[in-house]
Amino acid sequence: MPFEVLIGAATIPFTPAQSGCMTPLEALQAGNMTELVSQMKSGFLGVDIFGSSGGGPDVMRMLNPFDMERGRYTKTLIYAGLIGMVRRKITGRYTTPLFKKIPLIGRIVN
Repeated sequence: MPFEVLIGAATIPFTPAQSGCMTPLEALQAGNMTELVSQMKSGFLGVDIFGSSGGGPDVMRMLNPFDMERGRYTKTLIYAGLIGMVRRKITGRYTTPLFKKIPLIGRIVN
């Protein structure tokens, strides 16, 4: 798994799924599980199950790579994976020997 994907996954609790909404961490701290589920659905699938945005899922907005209002978390992880692949092609398989010497991280960050 590229290091960039780990960083992208670590930012998910601190990033709102849509502009003007609570972050998943804020929703969890407030104990608002309905908002947390809504944030996760909107962030990963691009679907607002509680209908606050009206209508059903908008597939074209979900598939648009430049519209970060739907499926923000999924697009972040995809972009991070692509950036990691480009970095590997440019710099080689292993960028630094430090990661090879650390047993667990050396296998994850390759």
